[in-house]
Amino acid sequence: MDEFGKGYRTYFSILRAIAEGKNRLVEIANALGGMKPGSVSKYLEALQDYYGLIEREKLSSVADAPATL
Repeated sequence: MDEFGKGYRTYFSILRAIAEGKNRLVEIANALGGMKPGSVSKYLEALQDYYGLIEREKLSSVADAPATL
């Protein structure tokens, strides 16, 4: 808990939202009581880059999918 500093509640709330299946920025922000998505971004970046607790995955688009016949 000390590792997250003053923002530990926000970090834990974000991790809880992700564990509950929320994976879009707006969904996570809404789970935090309507926090602005821009404010959530900095916490997500820290969880990914500094703490290494989450990983962002880019979904492939239909255009990137191989053609099947």
